[in-house]
Amino acid sequence: MTFKLKNNIITTKQLLHILLMCVLCLLSAEVKAQTTLSKKSKQKIDSLILAKPQTYDQINTVVKYSKKDTLLLRYFAARADKSKYFVGASYAYNQLGTVYRNLSQYKKAIQLHKLGLEASTLADNIEFKVYSLNMLGVDYRRIDAIRTALDYNQQALELAESVKKPSKDLKRSINVSLNSIGNLYHSLEQYNLAINRYNASLKIEEELGNKLGLAINYQNIGEALEEQGKLEEALEKYRTSLAYNEEIDSDKGQVICNNSIAQVYLKQNKTKKAIVLLETALVGAKQIGDKYITAFVEANMGWAYMQLNNIEKAENHIKRSIEIGKDQGIPRIIALGTKRLSELEQLKGNHDNALTYYKRAIELEKN
Repeated sequence: MTFKLKNNIITTKQLLHILLMCVLCLLSAEVKAQTTLSKKSKQKIDSLILAKPQTYDQINTVVKYSKKDTLLLRYFAARADKSKYFVGASYAYNQLGTVYRNLSQYKKAIQLHKLGLEASTLADNIEFKVYSLNMLGVDYRRIDAIRTALDYNQQALELAESVKKPSKDLKRSINVSLNSIGNLYHSLEQYNLAINRYNASLKIEEELGNKLGLAINYQNIGEALEEQGKLEEALEKYRTSLAYNEEIDSDKGQVICNNSIAQVYLKQNKTKKAIVLLETALVGAKQIGDKYITAFVEANMGWAYMQLNNIEKAENHIKRSIEIGKDQGIPRIIALGTKRLSELEQLKGNHDNALTYYKRAIELEKN
């Protein structure tokens, strides 16, 4: 495809390069405004750009311990783009996007992952195109844009599967696609289809020996089983996931598992056991700074205190959950919190208020 500008013709790649150069100027300005990188960090990135490795694993070997360092990543993105090392730029933009997504800053995450996709297009690198598409799928799923998310993850899967002999990195991306598509089917309440995708991903994770991937898939299968009312089977999957997360020392994974196990306990009326796990999960969620997870734990804390008839504590937790949902623009969280408020008003005997909140929750779930 080409674009005409006065008497000049610009190719798609040239247009993307112009866009990336604009971002480069912004990144350079931001880097200068922040604390200066250490000489050692600059040397590490400059050496990487000089070597120009072309796979995720090769780059990650050098940068993996700095993947949350936004200053270093921005320096990497700016230097890589200036050097036309677009594979490196794609890696840096995608890692930055993931950092912001984990801080629940989804607008920034989407912008950065789109830049990662543009850089991978300039590099004509399938591995990084697939990775970027998957990351965008996860971003949009977090804000409940299900159809958009499904489109990105499906594109990623089809592109990855077009390679006859996929590399180890590409196989990992296929797993991400399968897992993400499973999550989206889950959101659409198509639980058997979701479990089918999770099991397909699980097989590849077992081949790769990827314990993080195994933890994620067992967690997701547990969630689908829980939705089907198969609580004991769900607990078994959650506990398997928790064991893997403990083995790899994933704080985030342990928080998610403990919240899920507690949720099953609440459905089984094992309230005191649930609260012990939820208190631990709430502290952990706040420590890692993931507001998305924090909101779900808060909602479950509210539910737990309702079961103990502690109205004041229940209301405080539920309202905090809704506040986070509104602040982050996540309808799913607002809907869950509003549903819990309906149950709380019913418990208080305020039936009219309960009905109002219930209707509001249903409307939010439809949107």
